[in-house]
Amino acid sequence: MWRALETECVADCCGIGAFDFYPQNIHAALQFVERADLCRELGRVRYLLGTTPGEVLVSKRLNNYFDRSVFLALLNHLQEHVCQAANDA
Repeated sequence: MWRALETECVADCCGIGAFDFYPQNIHAALQFVERADLCRELGRVRYLLGTTPGEVLVSKRLNNYFDRSVFLALLNHLQEHVCQAANDA
């Protein structure tokens, strides 16, 4: 999914700016993944991050440092669209 959302540049160069998180692009990226599995995995990641200490999170894949609340908001946004698509399927 991350590779499919990496449409503006590449993360190695532009970090989080390389990704397009608009709903239509999330739905387009879902053709490459099992939606129900991804829905569950995003929930698991959100839970694990909620139990991890610290306010700054580092993502090597997204090439970015995140405030915890910002990254959790991104995960919520992704999960909302992924789980909706999984339920619609």
